[in-house]
Amino acid sequence: MSIENKVDKFFWWLSQETDYGDWHDNVKREVRDKLIEVLNEPEPKQHNWEFYTNGTFCKICGASIGSGMPCR
Repeated sequence: MSIENKVDKFFWWLSQETDYGDWHDNVKREVRDKLIEVLNEPEPKQHNWEFYTNGTFCKICGASIGSGMPCR
């Protein structure tokens, strides 16, 4: 099932359980578009730390722990 279909299924449920049906059509469209945008964003990579005697480094990107660098 595509993300758009899942979102439509969610909004159908939302309209049955809340006052979503009373929202203005433009607001509904903006909320739907934003939800699809957020769901389509890729998950950021997480560091996979490996501990050595000389420090702790990410197995994926090599960053040292505490560097503040995002995983590539």
